[in-house]
Amino acid sequence: MSKTFLRKRQLAQRYGDVTLRSIERAVEAGRIPAPEYPCGEHTPLWDLEKLEANERAAVIRSGRQIAHDEDAVAS
Repeated sequence: MSKTFLRKRQLAQRYGDVTLRSIERAVEAGRIPAPEYPCGEHTPLWDLEKLEANERAAVIRSGRQIAHDEDAVAS
């Protein structure tokens, strides 16, 4: 199974169309995992699985619950 990677611009869009510098600050602050460099030292890439695991952990730390599709059905 091959890994899925996101580039910095894709990551910025994923997190609400933030600036590229905001992504760098989030990495520096430890809010998102550091990038990997499988294509060379000038191409930072983020592993999608690691990002999703980090997002799940952040939700758990905040005490919020993740809504499941069947829970989101309006009554």
